[in-house]
Amino acid sequence: MEASRLLAFGVVVAVAVVGCAEDVAEGDTWTPPASDAMGVYEGVGDEGCAGGLKPGTKELGERLEAQFDTTFGGYSCRANTANAKELSLHAVGRALDVDASGELGDRIADYVVTHASELGVQLVIWNHTLWRITPDGATSRPYTGPNPHVDHVHVEVDRATATPR
Repeated sequence: MEASRLLAFGVVVAVAVVGCAEDVAEGDTWTPPASDAMGVYEGVGDEGCAGGLKPGTKELGERLEAQFDTTFGGYSCRANTANAKELSLHAVGRALDVDASGELGDRIADYVVTHASELGVQLVIWNHTLWRITPDGATSRPYTGPNPHVDHVHVEVDRATATPR
């Protein structure tokens, strides 16, 4: 491709990418606190629709509800919004949506990240930010999915936490 066409292509691609992400002013996103959590993210695998929240997931929701005076939900047998070819962790009963906005959302998200190892939390989406565990430690990045998660904190738990023995 000649240089001028390559430059024009690059500009079009850059504009398209910027146009897809929601406009978020710097400082308007959540910055996760430090966490010593690490591990392998457990996706859906061969799990199917659970019919409701798994016991450990529900227990975590009840703990957050009592501690932060909020409500939660989360079960929905549906596809993953990021990959329609697989189920959502909401479908398999391992994801919570904790109702919160503003400072309350920050406090809840900070709490579940700070205590992620103890709580079995493997992923959090809150206020345009995705936090998750990895074998090398926790990591975060901007979240540009279809729902910016500014009115609820999305929390995913590992299999052992969802189905305690």
